[in-house]
Amino acid sequence: MKSVSNNWKAKKDKKKEKEIDIIVKVNTPVQVAFNHFYDWDMLDIFKTFWYIPYFETDSNSLKTGTDKIFTLHFKDLHTARKTLIECSNQISFSVKVDNFSSRRYLGLDAIEYTFVFSQHIEQSTVIHCCYRFIFKYSFSKIIYNFLVKNILTREISLFLYYMCVLLEECMID
Repeated sequence: MKSVSNNWKAKKDKKKEKEIDIIVKVNTPVQVAFNHFYDWDMLDIFKTFWYIPYFETDSNSLKTGTDKIFTLHFKDLHTARKTLIECSNQISFSVKVDNFSSRRYLGLDAIEYTFVFSQHIEQSTVIHCCYRFIFKYSFSKIIYNFLVKNILTREISLFLYYMCVLLEECMID
């Protein structure tokens, strides 16, 4: 009986999640693309949202072999926890941001993002990016669907395009 309850809870919690999946292709080898994206801060997409306080701390300190938990310090003096969940060198990495202390994130439980890199042809890489937003309340998910989802999808797409352009320019030089 207990496992049935747990399964129901898992399904209930899953309903409070929303994902944005984007696939891009870049004309560089997998290891070059992986290093470029891993070294960049994938939270930069939130800089364009005036109502979200941006963090001041260099969050690029999540590197393989270092501490896997890092505290983000926002300009409004609030914090969040950033955790490196998984890093398979040259293949994928996953990060989770949670424990938001700001009321601006009241309905948001966590943001998880995963990047998976695969070789397309000899000098080309396909990058699958997934941002998952986990909400505390169903109402937060409704607000996300109506007010934020399309804007976030556009901003993530533009950011990834910009990252690919930068990467290809670096390869040409």
